[in-house]
Amino acid sequence: MKKFILAGILLMLIATLFVFGNAPTSNTPQSVSDSKKQELIGLAKKRYQEEKAKGTDLENGPCLGLIAIGWIADIAHNPRQSIDDKPENMCQDYRDGTVKNFIELDLNGQVIRSN
Repeated sequence: MKKFILAGILLMLIATLFVFGNAPTSNTPQSVSDSKKQELIGLAKKRYQEEKAKGTDLENGPCLGLIAIGWIADIAHNPRQSIDDKPENMCQDYRDGTVKNFIELDLNGQVIRSN
């Protein structure tokens, strides 16, 4: 019986390594299709709405955080203001280089830019 349990665990580990071993890492720049980009924009807008509903002050352009593997959402002014370029107002993961892709929204939740 123990052999079957060990074999099952081993198969699960191999399957997990196969699935996640082929996934892009958070520091890999991602080229995405238009439909995927729209999905990511939807996730960023959803996060924006959640933060707004919580009463988060968005005026200083806070980071909204990770929305998908390798992607963060951030708030900035449109047109940009000097406050938007201050490192403390940018997502830490983006500054550190652990996340390379972002969706930037304005104070009204509209897309400014993405990469």
